[in-house]
Parts: sequence; C-alpha cells; structure tokens
Amino acid sequence: MPLEPGKPLQQQKVEPGTVLFQSGQSAAMLCLLHQGEVGIQIPGHKNPAYRLGNNTCPGFAALLRREKYETNFIVTKPSVISAFPVNREQGFQGLVLGKLNVAMLAVRTVAQEIMQSMQAIKQMEDFSAYLQKTLDNMALAYYRCNPQVFQNQIEAGGESFVDPVIAAARIVVDSFQEHGGEIPETLNRAWMEADHSQFLDRTYEFESSVDQDGFQ
Repeated sequence: MPLEPGKPLQQQKVEPGTVLFQSGQSAAMLCLLHQGEVGIQIPGHKNPAYRLGNNTCPGFAALLRREKYETNFIVTKPSVISAFPVNREQGFQGLVLGKLNVAMLAVRTVAQEIMQSMQAIKQMEDFSAYLQKTLDNMALAYYRCNPQVFQNQIEAGGESFVDPVIAAARIVVDSFQEHGGEIPETLNRAWMEADHSQFLDRTYEFESSVDQDGFQ
C-alpha cells in the first residue's frame, strides 16, 4: 500500500517493498528519504529504472508540477523517511518556504532524477544500437554466404514475391557497397563484431549533451 495521504511521518523506518507512491496517484506528500534507497519503477516493468539514495526527495518533481506520479516509488532497502502532506496549489515557494535545506535537497533530487533517467535511456539506446549493429553485420554476412538470394523477385511455389527480411537486408548491403565497404572472402569473429557504420550512413553511438559531473 502507498503512503496514506494526509498522514505525516517523522523519521519512520520502512521496509523494502513498501510503496511510497503509485503511478496515477496525485502528488500530495513531500517525502524526505533520510537513509536507505527508493527505486523508481516504470509501470509494467519489474526492475526499477533507477534508484534514489540518502538525503533525497522521492516524487518531488510531480509535486512541483502539481501532477500525478508517472512511476511507482518503491523502497528497495531498509530506509528512514519523513513525509508531510502539502497543499498542491501552494507551489514551490510554499513547499520549501523557510526550509532552505529541504529546497536544496529537492532541487538536487530533481537534477539527480534527470541524470539517472538519461542514463537509463542511454542503456536502452546502447542495447538498441548493439542489436542494430548485429542485424546489419548479419545481413552483410548472409549476402557474402548466399548472394543469389538477394534478388528483387524470388520464385517460390511458382509465384514471385518479395521477402521483406531480404528486402531490408538488401538496403544494408546496397548502402555498404555504395559507401565503399568490402566484405572479406573469409568472415571471422572480429569482422562480425566490428562497427561498420561508416559504410552505412548511420551511427551506433548515443551522445548525451549533459555533463554528469555537474550533478555530483
């Protein structure tokens, strides 16, 4: 069960598995995580996308925007938290008025969430790029091993048809050759794992414009 709205907590010990806030719930509590860890879980996913540690304010971004939570906030390690009900209409100044330390924690938490969200996105981008590179290299290898298959029309059962998989692979092969790429006669593991994107007019790299050191 999530925290009970309107019920304040003062340095309360909470156990792993405790749900602080649920996706779709209106943000109405200012939560301070003194010690421990809270995982931010995207609905439909088992594992947290990222985690917040000591001296952070889980869920503050939704509270600041006066919106509903888009993710679940679940305690992942034994923790100590404080929680205070707030008026969602009072805005940022009302939340932290006279509490400069809380304001600093809150802003730091939002910055940390932005950075960790980007890191989670980068991990997904890296995996997607790895899959794309593997598919491209497999298309090139298949062309080397069985070039006669790469024809616009393929006879099957007396009728001609276009195989969508081969059609997509042929685009890769054509781009590779147009940009001066050469497939070796003998394929080896090193070539299959290499990055040939310079011959495919694409990149497998994900570049972030955010300096991670700025969030430390």
